[in-house]
Amino acid sequence: MMSRKKLNINIGITITLCFMVIVVIWRRLLFPCEDNWLYFGVWLISFISVPLLLYYLLKSNNVDEIRWFWTLIAILFLSVYSFYSDNNIALNEIKKNGGVVKPAVIYKRYSSIKTSESISINYDVGGKRVSAKYNCSKDVYNRLFVGDTILVIYSLRCSEWNLPFNYFPTIEEIQQCKNGSLLRNGKLIIIE
Repeated sequence: MMSRKKLNINIGITITLCFMVIVVIWRRLLFPCEDNWLYFGVWLISFISVPLLLYYLLKSNNVDEIRWFWTLIAILFLSVYSFYSDNNIALNEIKKNGGVVKPAVIYKRYSSIKTSESISINYDVGGKRVSAKYNCSKDVYNRLFVGDTILVIYSLRCSEWNLPFNYFPTIEEIQQCKNGSLLRNGKLIIIE
């Protein structure tokens, strides 16, 4: 039978563990743009603490043989799921609420045998430069060059949540989106 003190400690660890798992998995919802290093620190401490707390909880409950296994499984699950949810949160935010379409300039291209083709872009939002990297198909990659302009769409909630909107915009589309155009229900609305 577990003592009352040990039971209270286990309940406290379990509640803390649940809170930290929530921070790790839903980081983008809790700290949308991470402008502050403090937010990243909270996420990093939570990410490191989850396996440690899980290990301690299993050890305190006399789970000897497989606690390393479950701790490793927890680390792998959190890593994969948090990466997946990070990308999905940004994508769903843009699909659901629309976003701002702006021109972006390609400043780097990268291709190798081991990795897919990718481009790195910059765009400005309110005087702040935002960078992003996109993987693209070989056909698209071969038609894009450093200095070319593409259109990107970023979330209304966070300008760092972005997706490629049009890899080959016309000059008119670039001019229309020069100061940003709002995309709502599939229609571009010029922001003045």
